[in-house]
Amino acid sequence: MNQIEINGASLAYNVEGEGEPIVLVHSNVSDVRTWNALKPFLVRGGKKVITYARRFHFPNEPIADQQDDPWVQQVDDLAKIIEVLSDGKAHVVGNSSAAFCGLLLAQKYPHLVKSLVLEEPPVISLFFTTLPPKISEVVKNLFTRPASAISILKFGAGYMAPALSAFGKGNDEAGLQSFVKGVFGQAFHKLSTEQWERMRINLKPHKATLLGSGLPVFTDEDAKNIKCPTLILTSEMAADFHVDINQRLQKLIPNAVLKTIPKAGHFMHEDNPTETAKQILEFMK
Repeated sequence: MNQIEINGASLAYNVEGEGEPIVLVHSNVSDVRTWNALKPFLVRGGKKVITYARRFHFPNEPIADQQDDPWVQQVDDLAKIIEVLSDGKAHVVGNSSAAFCGLLLAQKYPHLVKSLVLEEPPVISLFFTTLPPKISEVVKNLFTRPASAISILKFGAGYMAPALSAFGKGNDEAGLQSFVKGVFGQAFHKLSTEQWERMRINLKPHKATLLGSGLPVFTDEDAKNIKCPTLILTSEMAADFHVDINQRLQKLIPNAVLKTIPKAGHFMHEDNPTETAKQILEFMK
């Protein structure tokens, strides 16, 4: 891979193909290798595909002990990648936390985004602005959106809280296991040895974010103000809270399109790259 200086950090990147630029952004507990199966389909579809390793992720310089990894820095890095490598505007495809970064990018730098493709972004703040949630928000959501509120509360209490507790005690493997069980749902037992290896290699910045600045707050009004065309992808084996978040985003973002990727889990672009590429390319037409 090549190296580029972005906001004081050296980031690995790669560019393949010609045509409209697409930037693929990996999640917190993964790295740039996650896109290897999807890229060829997009290149053959006539796109210029830009991939890069996010700050602190393999193969970049790792995060220092006790250092935070704030989302705002990741969003600013993505903005600079688009400015430098894509002639100033690009389609953005993000998985999980990177899909959330895509939403924040479209909010802060709307002039850089041609369209968004969001693979199960963890926008929990559409329901609860904090975890553990405020009592007032619990009561409100149980009254207005009971099924969604229960699925997110189950994720928070059953998986996220134990993960945070384990990370805080330095038991990283237990924290990772709990977090991944909650996020991947049915697909947890289908994860490959290679995928687990990537998650362990890239766990440290994810842990730093969860124990540091945490998840950003993105509200209903923020979603309503997203102006770019948006495709929201849900995997067939998605955890319930991802389904609820995606459905809510589809209702809030103007003219957003919601599709399901069959035979896939949270890393849908790895599990079913053919269908994921098909949905992305058809949407971009």
